[in-house]
Amino acid sequence: MKYKLIIILILIINPSILLMDEPFVDLDIITIKKIKQIFKTYKTNKIIIFSTHILDIAHSLSDKILFLNRDGIQEIDNLEVSKISNFIFNNMKGDV
Repeated sequence: MKYKLIIILILIINPSILLMDEPFVDLDIITIKKIKQIFKTYKTNKIIIFSTHILDIAHSLSDKILFLNRDGIQEIDNLEVSKISNFIFNNMKGDV
């Protein structure tokens, strides 16, 4: 509940740049769907930067996806979730 209030307050403040770390981590599925809809509308005239481990959220909300690994940052084409998954898996093989 506290995290929902924080997101609501952020949207009320209406910043031009929004930076979030794992914004959906403590939310239920219904709330995630609603906030995803809000962010899709909100991002038309704002910049939203967020980190996530949930590939579906990155794919559905992002215009650009950046992958951070020990070699730096790489931009991933936001095509299909399976292609993004393969890219990430292939880049992590050497990390094990």
